[in-house]
Amino acid sequence: MIIGEGVEEKNLKKIAAKNIIFLPWQSKEKLKESLEEAIGENEFKEGVFVFVDMPGSSCWLTAKTLKDHNKKIAIITGVNLPMLVTFFGNRDRLAFEKLIEKVKETGQKGIT
Repeated sequence: MIIGEGVEEKNLKKIAAKNIIFLPWQSKEKLKESLEEAIGENEFKEGVFVFVDMPGSSCWLTAKTLKDHNKKIAIITGVNLPMLVTFFGNRDRLAFEKLIEKVKETGQKGIT
């Protein structure tokens, strides 16, 4: 799942199972409802990855609130292209916890 402010949904539909677009004029309650709905329709066996733009943002705060009640949510912030490539290249073969570690490691290596 990828959530972000003002990104174009048509571009995200090609890469993620669920996408939530949070527009500046939308309420945080609407964002929370959308996240809960997407997580409730979880197609993934072990958990849900939520990619957000940056820590402290409305998207992050909302996802964090849900994660506090559901440990099967991994929130990934500061997303870079190597992280996404690693995620999509390994999501069908690595266990949830291993995939979290691999995505974090790749993201840190992607920063120079």
